[in-house]
Amino acid sequence: QLLLGDIPERSQFRAPHLRAPLRPYLQLTQAVRTGDLHAFNDAVTTYHKRFEKESTYTLIIRLRHNVIKTGLQRISLSYSKISFKDIAEKLQLDSQWDVELIVAKAIRDKAIDGSIDLQ
Repeated sequence: QLLLGDIPERSQFRAPHLRAPLRPYLQLTQAVRTGDLHAFNDAVTTYHKRFEKESTYTLIIRLRHNVIKTGLQRISLSYSKISFKDIAEKLQLDSQWDVELIVAKAIRDKAIDGSIDLQ
């Protein structure tokens, strides 16, 4: 489900016989759900070899966009005005230019409600 863009229910990770094998995917799910790019990057780094072995690594890397989008949605609910620099800090992104493109795309795709004031 996670790799298809849906966030699985926590109950799917609670079965005793699945708890250990699904731990990496639980961490990814939590990061996507909360929009925590740092937690997502930590999980990807920690379980990189496992994801490659299971042939899910390239799909998981695509989830980064979902993490950023969720984080941006949370920010947009909390702030009526915020600078690209502050968004970059909150999302833990390096480039304000990347943030500007991400925000513009999110507004265009109606993922968030907002406008860009370049002044």
